[in-house]
Amino acid sequence: MEVWDSLFGYIKQYHTTGLSWNVRGARIPASKLRGSPPAGDAPPPPPPPPPPPPVPPMPVLPDLPQTKSAGNAGGRSALFAEINRGEAVTSGLRKVTDDMKTHKNPALRAPSDTPIKPPKPTQNQIPRQNQSTPQKGVLELRGNKWVVENFTNQTLHINDTQTKQTVYVYNCTGCTLQIKNKINSVMIDSCKKTGVVFEHLISSLDVVNCQSVQVQVRFV
Repeated sequence: MEVWDSLFGYIKQYHTTGLSWNVRGARIPASKLRGSPPAGDAPPPPPPPPPPPPVPPMPVLPDLPQTKSAGNAGGRSALFAEINRGEAVTSGLRKVTDDMKTHKNPALRAPSDTPIKPPKPTQNQIPRQNQSTPQKGVLELRGNKWVVENFTNQTLHINDTQTKQTVYVYNCTGCTLQIKNKINSVMIDSCKKTGVVFEHLISSLDVVNCQSVQVQVRFV
């Protein structure tokens, strides 16, 4: 509070009517009014790079030889000259005489003295019938299975049979098979014009891939 009291006493003593200005004071130069430039300004940017060098001129190529063009021009000229001849173009062709025509010269139509041999058949063209040999007929007991295979135009018999045995007939043509006593099952496979006669059958009868096959049961 002492500061305010001292300021009040000073103003009352020296500035009773307000602040007074010195009319004889010196003018402040403009440089001082603007002030010094602020410190820390960035330096001016560097100047731009120089422009690129100009493009070098295209090299002058030497003149190419004109021999090929001259040759083409000469060929075209000769072609147009032949076209302009019209019907006279055919005057340079060779004339066909009567002795050179087949319909007027019988000697040209005569067959040659050398006979033409037919080509030999290859291995793949030979019929399979000639390549395959006839298979041997088989009638035998293999374990509990009677096997009858590859018979043609024969009458076959199986007499000594048991109930646990089976019969397999395969690839027989024009045959008749007679089976005695009681058996378990019969299968006929890939047979033609074949007949099977049996007395007693326990399990089943199967006919597979056969043509004109007959089956007969003697006792039911």
